[in-house]
Parts: sequence; C-alpha cells; structure tokens
Amino acid sequence: MSKMESEEMIPTVKIGAREENAGSKVNGKEKNSLDGATLLTCDDDRADYKHWSTRNNSIFKEKKDLEKNKKKKKVKYICKIVCGVILIVLSILGFIYPIRDFMIWDKLNMRPGFPNFDWWAEPPLTTKVKSYLFNVTNHERFLLGLDDKINVQEIGPIVYMEHVVFTNIRFTPNDTLTYRPQRELIFYPELSEYGLNDTVILPNSALLGLTSMLSGSENYFRRMGFKMLLKLYPNNFFVKRTIHQVLWDYRESLMEGTKNFAPGSVNSTNMGFLNKTYELMQNQVTVKIGPRWGHENFFRIYDYEDLPQLTGYDMDTCLDNAINATEGILFPHYLKKTDVPLFFSKSICRLMPLVFDEERKEGSLTLYRYNFSKTAFDNKVDVPEGCQNDELLLPSGIKDGSKCYTGFPMVLSLPHFNGANITPDLYVTGLTPDSERHSLGYYDIEPLTGIPLHLRVRVQCNLWVHDITDLYSWKFNKFANLVLPLVWFEFSQEELPSYITNFLYFVVIGLPIVSNLLATVLLLGGCYLLLKQTDRKKISIGTKQVFKSLRK
Repeated sequence: MSKMESEEMIPTVKIGAREENAGSKVNGKEKNSLDGATLLTCDDDRADYKHWSTRNNSIFKEKKDLEKNKKKKKVKYICKIVCGVILIVLSILGFIYPIRDFMIWDKLNMRPGFPNFDWWAEPPLTTKVKSYLFNVTNHERFLLGLDDKINVQEIGPIVYMEHVVFTNIRFTPNDTLTYRPQRELIFYPELSEYGLNDTVILPNSALLGLTSMLSGSENYFRRMGFKMLLKLYPNNFFVKRTIHQVLWDYRESLMEGTKNFAPGSVNSTNMGFLNKTYELMQNQVTVKIGPRWGHENFFRIYDYEDLPQLTGYDMDTCLDNAINATEGILFPHYLKKTDVPLFFSKSICRLMPLVFDEERKEGSLTLYRYNFSKTAFDNKVDVPEGCQNDELLLPSGIKDGSKCYTGFPMVLSLPHFNGANITPDLYVTGLTPDSERHSLGYYDIEPLTGIPLHLRVRVQCNLWVHDITDLYSWKFNKFANLVLPLVWFEFSQEELPSYITNFLYFVVIGLPIVSNLLATVLLLGGCYLLLKQTDRKKISIGTKQVFKSLRK
C-alpha cells in the first residue's frame, strides 16, 4: 500500500460533536485541510442537533399545552353542564317552594329583631275603644212606684285609643312564647260626644251586686252578717257619678266594708268598668310558636296564668276555656274558609267562634271576613256543669260571666240585648237594638299570614240581680230577677299603619311575582347553558368526522 493511501486510511474517533485524527504525523498542509473539513462537519451536526432539540421541545410543549387546554375545556364543559343542571333544579324548587312560603315559615319562630316580632311586641296605636253608658232617667219615679220599669238612655261614645306593650317576654324550650300585656288607654276628647266630667245616674252595682252574690251563700252567719252590714251603710239604689268615675274609679263604702267583713268575697274595691275590664286583660299568656306546632296552631293559647284552663272551669267537662283559642292579635297561617278560629278574651269570659262570611278586597289583598257566631251568647239547657251557674238560667243571648269576675254577678250580652231571646223592654225600657250597629262584630284577616287588618268587637256588661225577695227588705224586691244594662264597649281596628300594610303587600303580592320571575330566569339560564354545551359538543363531533373523511 502506498504512502498516500495509508495516509488517506487514517481512522477518526468521534468525541461529543467533534471528530479528531487518531493517526500519527502528516504533513502540515494535508493536516490543515483535513482539520477544516472535520470542524465543518462538527458545526453542522451541532446545529442540526440544536434545531432538532428545539423543534422537539416545541412539539412537546405544544402537545402538553394542547392536552392542558383539552382538560380545561373538558372541566369548563362539565362545570357549565353542572351549573345548568343546578340552575334548573333551583328554578323547579322555586316554583314548588316559593320564597313567600319560606318567609311565612320563618314567621313561626317570632325571631326578635325581625318585623313580625317587633311589630307584635310594640304594636302601633290602632285600636279604638268606644264606651256607651246607660243613664237612668226615671230613678225617682221608679223608686216611688210611679214607673214599673227603669228607663235608660244611651250616653256616648266616650272614645279612647289603646296602647299595648307586651312585657316579660320569654321563649320556652317547648316552643312557646310567654308574655304579659300592659295596656294603656288615651282619651280622645275630639272624638267623644261627652266629657269625662259629665255625670250619669246608674244602678248601685256595689249594693245590688253584693246583695245578689251573698244571697246564695250557704253560710248562714255570712248572710246574717251582711244583712247587719247593710244597715250600717246608706242603701242608695242609684248613684250619680262622673263618666271618669264610672269607667275608672267607681268606689263605694259598702265594698270596703264587705272586704273587711268577708275578705275572700271581694277581690277589688274599684268597680270602674274599664278599670275592671283591662285588669282582666293583663294576665300572663303562653302561646304556641315554632315549626313544632305548625301553621295551624300558630299563636294559639297554650296556657293562661300557667294553668291549662281558667280558674273555676273544669277542662274535662266545659269547653269554655282559653286553650287553643287566640287573643285575636295574630291568627294561625293559611286560614281556610271552612276553619272556625276561636277568639278568647277574659273580659268576655268565654270562647267566641268566628265563622267565615265573605271575601273582601283591600286593594290587591284578599281578606277573609269572619263574623262572630250569632249563638255566641246563647245559654242552652244541656250546657255541662261547670260552664255556668245552674241556678242562673238566663235567657238565650245573655251569658253568665261571674267566673271571670270573681263571683260578682256580671252577665254579658250584645249591646241593647240584640239577638237575645227576649223582648227589648223585658227588664228596662229605652233600649233600641239594631242588627248592624249592635252586632257582635267581625275580623277581616289576611288568610296566608293570619294578620287581622280590621276588627270590631262589641259586648255589653249587665248586672244580674238574683231573687233576693226572701232575704232583704221590701225595698230590694223591685230589683229582684232583673238584668240591668250598665255599659257596652266597642273595640275596633279600622286600619294598620302604611309600613305594615306595605310589608304585607310585598309578602303576599310582591314576593310571588319576584319568586316566579327569579325561578323563570334560573330556568332559562340553566336551559341556555345545557343547550349551548350540547350544540358545541355536536359541532366538535361533526368537525372531527369531516377531518377524518378528508384524510381518507
């Protein structure tokens, strides 16, 4: 092999990106030529590797970004589908369970700080109290025997506004609310026909009432002692008093003497009619609240002065007790026309059924008018023992209320004995019963919330004089077995403040509109999201199929 050939066959070894000679010495010229070629080759390889590496990294990054975007799109797609389904479910729930129902349900709890509680705890000045007195015009002629019957003349109205605040409020573990009302009456002279200093003549309630009450005593010594007591005090069968005294501060010396003689027989020496009426309406009351009792039992009385029934009533035999009735401040929710709510006031001393009469409109609101039953003051011969005194068989339409007046012979009726099973002049003359003006009254109630917007309640207080002919002197005989009308009251609420009625409009009328609108928007939004994602899925699938067909 020639020298030139041997030189051309010199092997090389690659180290990294370079090639180096592994032979021995060559002439300088050839070596330089060879080294230049070798260096050129190494630079090209290095550039190719760098280009390949950059391209490979770029492809890898693009692929990674593509997969990442694909995952993001998939997550976004799933989120939109889930959101669409949630919106549709919420809209369906909104149609089935309106927001209004949730607000009424929450009202069951009577949460402090919320409007329902605050407006109840300190209600606005809306209740008007009208008093009408029966002035006796012929007391002298009656006592002289010139007139057979007492003649009366209606005096009134004397108008007050009632301000009530509920105190000692406490929530109990058994989902009840206990409170004690405090009522104050404010005289409105501009609405009254008479002033408080005007005078009237009335039968002496202390003399005739105590005589009747003690005449039935089985204690012989008590009866005899009271007879002797009567001789110590003047027997004025009629008294002249100012209207203020009659309503608020009616006192007789005989009452003081009887309280000292028989302390248990007299509870109070003040016989003012309004004073006594409002004294009876300050008892502690516990009512049912909360979801435990449900809408149908909301604000029904749970107990009265910590007792399950009024003192003197047998709960097993007499239905005239306060349990499950309402004081008329709030009524159960979702009232129906077939419901018969029970109204109770201790001053009336019995349950008063309310019967649906008609629907009425108050703007956009629909109200249910419930009238008091026409038989509310009826006395029947089959009334269970304990509901009324058996010996006091009063005519139908006149109700014994002595149990709520500590035995004092007070009986109740409609004004002017309206609706009673008697002629108007059976006991006295001068009465003119009117079926409209002297009806028992009504409640206009918004049926969903049980809030009364208008009310009117009328009741007459009468003195029942028992048969006292065998016990006392002939002077008492003229009054025996008489029912003497003394006073009648009208309690009314003509309207509520605008902020309450506006809130009621919003809850009853506005909320359903807002609820339906919101549910509709949610439904449309949910359907839009679902349809949009479904269309995109179809487009994506269609595009892939087109590309596959083009590739083929």
